[in-house]
Amino acid sequence: MSQDTSHHQNQGRDQVPIAALPPVFAHVDIAEHYQQGRFSSRLEAELADILCNGQPVEEPEGGRPIALTDEALSVLHSLIRTLQSKGR
Repeated sequence: MSQDTSHHQNQGRDQVPIAALPPVFAHVDIAEHYQQGRFSSRLEAELADILCNGQPVEEPEGGRPIALTDEALSVLHSLIRTLQSKGR
């Protein structure tokens, strides 16, 4: 039984943390604003990039922008407003 306990205690020690990949934005202006620190978080920048309607989108390599329903857009807009109000 003590072997089980020690095994669980040592389990996390063999893991090596790796850095997250840098974000890739569809809109150049969002990428520039993120690099300049104008967003309070990466999540806020990524959501702004998704919600950036009406502007030309540079199609990312290997994929296309996600089409969202009106309901999903409404939820994302709400989330952005919440993030902005907490970050400022």
